[in-house]
Amino acid sequence: SFIKSIFQSKYNLLEAADGVEGITVAMKNPVDLIITDLMMPKMDGVKFAEKIKTNIQTSHIPIIMLTARTSTKVQKIGFNIGADVYITKPFDSDLLELQVSNLLKSRKRLIDKFRKDIILEPKRITLESPDEILLGKAIKLIEDNILNSEFMASTLADGLAMSQSVVYRKLKVLTGYSIS
Repeated sequence: SFIKSIFQSKYNLLEAADGVEGITVAMKNPVDLIITDLMMPKMDGVKFAEKIKTNIQTSHIPIIMLTARTSTKVQKIGFNIGADVYITKPFDSDLLELQVSNLLKSRKRLIDKFRKDIILEPKRITLESPDEILLGKAIKLIEDNILNSEFMASTLADGLAMSQSVVYRKLKVLTGYSIS
């Protein structure tokens, strides 16, 4: 409730009661950022973040992990599984707002980079992350079929072994462009 009160006037919020529900919410909705606690019922924050970061549908979503546990060992675990920010409680709400703002700005810069580097110059990139690999595969499929008048969004989705709605969401998030 406290975190919701910080952001509800600035952002559209989705809530989940626990990690299991959080996975479902993230898979079914376009999510720009996740704030999670380390300690949750049904699935702890480490397991939750690991599932988010290892799934191609959600791997692009930045994660802010909140916890009362301050040990370096626990922080390393959080960062190793993909948490982008690790904040110990109690925390300053203004600091959390700045972290969220910076992560969202960083995400926008990454989208702009993908637009410039990958869309305009696809041969000159080095692929590393799952998102970059997915974009590389999508670009290759499009380049290989550039003269095929029957190549459609559904053909692209089939070639990526994903549903058309998942491909649409991923490409929209990563590049700012629709699947069309």
